[in-house]
Amino acid sequence: KIPNYWEQPELLTDFVKTVKMMNGGNENKSKKGEQ
Repeated sequence: KIPNYWEQPELLTDFVKTVKMMNGGNENKSKKGEQ
């Protein structure tokens, strides 16, 4: 079942925050590895 983001927009906000944190962490790790 897909959450209803229109009725519960905080779910979408939390999801976006999680994705950004995951992407940011991966980018930081790769940058440190290159240097």
